[in-house]
Amino acid sequence: MSAMATKSWKGILMGLLLVILCACNGPAESVHSVAGIEETGKEQAVQQEEGRDTLTWIEPGGSGGAEQEQASAVVIAKGGSEYTMEEYLWKTVKDVDEFWTDVWIKTYQYEPFVFVSFPAPGEQVPIGCGLGYSNDGTSLYCSEDDQLVISQAFALDVWKGRLITNPDPPLPYEAGDFSIAFYVAHEYAHSLQQDLGMLEANAGNAVRNLELHADCMAGVWTKSVYERGLLETGDLEEVMRTTHDGGDYSDDPSLHHGTPQQRYDAFKTGYDEGMASSCGHYVEGSA
Repeated sequence: MSAMATKSWKGILMGLLLVILCACNGPAESVHSVAGIEETGKEQAVQQEEGRDTLTWIEPGGSGGAEQEQASAVVIAKGGSEYTMEEYLWKTVKDVDEFWTDVWIKTYQYEPFVFVSFPAPGEQVPIGCGLGYSNDGTSLYCSEDDQLVISQAFALDVWKGRLITNPDPPLPYEAGDFSIAFYVAHEYAHSLQQDLGMLEANAGNAVRNLELHADCMAGVWTKSVYERGLLETGDLEEVMRTTHDGGDYSDDPSLHHGTPQQRYDAFKTGYDEGMASSCGHYVEGSA
């Protein structure tokens, strides 16, 4: 199992699987890593805990007009604290990473690794897999360069419930801050799939199963948030709204992520069971 610690991916499979892992496509420029850690940019180190690698923040380098500044200046209140959009994204990915690091060490005896970037509005981040650069609509995991990228502008659209990919009537719930957390956990789950060889095992198959597996894994992490007493009233309803909005009815197997009901059901399976093994039936090569 230790062989999986070194992530390897062949170029041609990368191109085939890229569409799977992108909610949108894109241009930004900071690269962070979690749990491994190599970073570039302005450092504001978070205190190291229990021998874990520190998490370093990178000052956004983008510039833009009033609309861009408004997106990057959003403040999210959570748990009695306030965060900028970038801070909230980093707070979330750090929590997701710490949860799965504990699971991976106990199960596979190594730590997961992924580069992470949350570019500011107008900022561009280099992305492998033939994409070139991110843009303000980017939310993806690219297996070629082992990178998770979610633009702050995309996260704002998620928070506001503006990302809808199907014609179904909206649910009677609002999207919110935990909608963003769901997307972070979903994209992080793709990096875990890469760790376990699931992306390679499922190359050439319909992408839906990988997407539903990632939804399920996001549910597993969310259960841990609940068990730690950190889930707030309305958070689960926000995910219901977001998985419903993010479902689709595409007949293209390279694009179809699952219907609204399938996506919510996958998330709920992970949440109800609280274990990664409950998600394994979605994909080949699962443990």
